[in-house]
Amino acid sequence: MTKKVILCTKNKGKVKEFEELFNSYNIDIKLISLFDLDDNDEVEENGTSFKENAFIKANYYYQKYHLPAISDDSGLCIDALGGAPGINSARFSGLGPKENIKKVLKLLDGVNRRNAHFTCVICYIDEEGKANYFEGRVNGAIDTKETGENGFGYDPIFLVEYEGKIESFATLGEDIKNKMSHRANAFNSFCAFWKAKK
Repeated sequence: MTKKVILCTKNKGKVKEFEELFNSYNIDIKLISLFDLDDNDEVEENGTSFKENAFIKANYYYQKYHLPAISDDSGLCIDALGGAPGINSARFSGLGPKENIKKVLKLLDGVNRRNAHFTCVICYIDEEGKANYFEGRVNGAIDTKETGENGFGYDPIFLVEYEGKIESFATLGEDIKNKMSHRANAFNSFCAFWKAKK
């Protein structure tokens, strides 16, 4: 029997990515997005970690709809910026994704060591209200400019190695990104958990 699970995000890029991940793994879950529910509630993500923020979102919608809920909190952590933007990745500039990228590139102007990583923590709250956590990470570096048209967020400036080449997530495309991203790594752990329950 296919289980209904609320996907707790208003980020259309994340919705698309989650749907593609679920489809590729053939998981017997029907995702119900906040767009499907026409839910415009504003949930304050005031946690101090990715784990806390993922729980805040999942728990809010679990309590509201009495259905299992899945949420993630993820972000870009740059060594030279002391781990920033981190949990503030989505609101780093306060002006949206393009301005977030501009702010990062400006802060790193002239910086040679540009190591960074994406982190993702998924929180799944089951029928009994128990929270389960799954973490994923991918290492890379920050480019000096934007490249590529795919993905969302910081993808155009996040460089990874793929088949001996250094390319941005936005250049690699969704299919490849969804096999190696931080969210994919966290999702792999979730899938192992889900299959073990069967």
